[in-house]
Amino acid sequence: MTPDGIDGIRRVADLPPDVELRVGDVTEATSLRRDGFRGERFDVLLSCLASRTGVPADAWAIDHRAHVLALAAAKEAGVRHVVLLSAICVQKPKLAFQHAKLAFERALIDSGLTYSIVRPTAFFKSLSGQVERVRDGKPFLLNLWFYNVHAPFQAKPELIEKYRGKEDPRGLQKSPTMGAMVEIMDTNLGRVLDRLEALGIEDATIIVYWSDNGGNMSERVEGTTPTNNAPLAYGKGHIGEGGIRVPVMIRWPGVAEPGTVSDALVSSIDIYPSLLDMTGVAKPDTAMFDGESLVPVLRDGKPVRDTTFFHFPHYVQATHNISCSAVIRGDHKLIRFYEGRVEGEYRFELYNLTDDVGETKDLAADLCVEQRLIESLATS
Repeated sequence: MTPDGIDGIRRVADLPPDVELRVGDVTEATSLRRDGFRGERFDVLLSCLASRTGVPADAWAIDHRAHVLALAAAKEAGVRHVVLLSAICVQKPKLAFQHAKLAFERALIDSGLTYSIVRPTAFFKSLSGQVERVRDGKPFLLNLWFYNVHAPFQAKPELIEKYRGKEDPRGLQKSPTMGAMVEIMDTNLGRVLDRLEALGIEDATIIVYWSDNGGNMSERVEGTTPTNNAPLAYGKGHIGEGGIRVPVMIRWPGVAEPGTVSDALVSSIDIYPSLLDMTGVAKPDTAMFDGESLVPVLRDGKPVRDTTFFHFPHYVQATHNISCSAVIRGDHKLIRFYEGRVEGEYRFELYNLTDDVGETKDLAADLCVEQRLIESLATS
């Protein structure tokens, strides 16, 4: 920042007492060191530098060279991680500022520091566009993926302290960091719901909340696992129920009865056909569906399938997962591992999930059930 920008900032921001504003010239290496870093040590550099005009001279001076200078000064100051708030539309660069930003991103990637490249304008432009559609009375779609509660496990220190020493009623969930992360996600989901209410469209908006995998049971945070999936076996990165059985909540005002609980077999591949069906949008001619519409489940509680297949051909060292596939039908779950005691043979495990959701009793000797499920795998 240069001195002529000070007044503008003072007008739009009321800086907290523990925030220090330093003024310098980002295009001069000497000023960055003298006026910015001042010989002090820092952990993280967060940059949202952007050229004002985007014309070639301005773009290469700010979007590229000023960033390169800041990166060099940051490394001298002990910075280990860089968060770069970059821009939208750099995937197919045509303009000077796009090429300049990509050139610095390459320099950052090659710098040896850890880094996060965020394209916030993509999200905010999309979100603001959705709000305009709402105001115009048009349909809208918001796809919102929170980073919480994913690794790295970190949260605001004051929230971590709030949950320190606390545990769930089972005495199994003990991570204060996870407690803090869940609260942060909860708070921000609440902000979305509040906004829908403020816009007067909460009763005309379908909300789908869906997790992509089970809780992480393979890492350690302050001496404990981030979460605990008991009584389900294993967690993220494993074919066990703790890895594939996830929370799903759908709000469809005026159709789905609030508070209804269903044990119907569903999968994330059902989201697309369900939303089309719920909103009355015709299936595109070119679309191919692997999933089913969940409208019968939401309207009447009727299941849309009796069998679900999983294919997870990965060896995950941290979770001890072996390359496998699985089928769930009725009460039973059969897992086929792509290795066995004899080369070329498969190994199977069979569980009754109704009686043994923790998958502790292998019933593979029950050939009658196993054979029916093997036939399902063979023809799937």
